[in-house]
Amino acid sequence: FLIISCQSSKTIEEVIFDNNKMAKVSFRAENLKINNTYEMILEDPYIDYAIEKPPLFYLNEWIKNNITNFGSENFVEIDIIQASLSKIERKIENKKKYVNQNEFYYELNYKIELKILNDNSQTLSKVKSEVKLTTTSGNFISLNEEELIINNLILNSLTDLSFRTEELVKKHMDQHIF
Repeated sequence: FLIISCQSSKTIEEVIFDNNKMAKVSFRAENLKINNTYEMILEDPYIDYAIEKPPLFYLNEWIKNNITNFGSENFVEIDIIQASLSKIERKIENKKKYVNQNEFYYELNYKIELKILNDNSQTLSKVKSEVKLTTTSGNFISLNEEELIINNLILNSLTDLSFRTEELVKKHMDQHIF
């Protein structure tokens, strides 16, 4: 009696999304409005529509928990322009001869625009924050490993976006923040 199994030799730890470890921005504004203009694309190579908690879910959570407002005039408008995740199978570009010469290439794009508007809806200041991160995996991985790879990509992208946004806001909207 012989049992043969394939098992990964390394264990990837569970990914924990903690908004407290990401950048926070506090605006001097009476109101804050979130406009989600991004629509998931329901075809290959995009896969964000097929996962339980897509990048858009985590982006909304970060905005709700980490971008705040307090004041008696002006308002902040945040446009979610992109929160896409794609997956492409491609050939490995290297001269070594492998049994399997394919890999999966994952790409996550986040793009948001923040605007400060006065009470007459005139734009006082705006910034566009954008992050694009990629990673790869072998094409013979378990569903659990794929989920962990995707969650790591989302977490790293969102963390980068949060600190990039904080940097841009401090640089271009400093008179409107605490």
